[in-house]
Amino acid sequence: MRKYVYFHVEDLPHWIPVTERLPDRYWDGFSKIVVVTAGNAFSVGRYYKCPLDDEGQEGGRWYTEATMPVTYWMPLPEPPRCEAC
Repeated sequence: MRKYVYFHVEDLPHWIPVTERLPDRYWDGFSKIVVVTAGNAFSVGRYYKCPLDDEGQEGGRWYTEATMPVTYWMPLPEPPRCEAC
């Protein structure tokens, strides 16, 4: 017996350019942990969105082990559901 799973392509994780959108942040200013690319390297990290500066400009900083600038990011999948936990 075959079972089929239907989903929307938009619901699948995909790489998001940092020029298009940055991760959402929590109350402390940090994002969830995300996967990032920098050059040909992959890493995990968080983005911190700084408050407005004196000129009203927003800024931010990536906290990751990548040594090159982050170019893309992707949210991590939800953890598996454990029936016995």
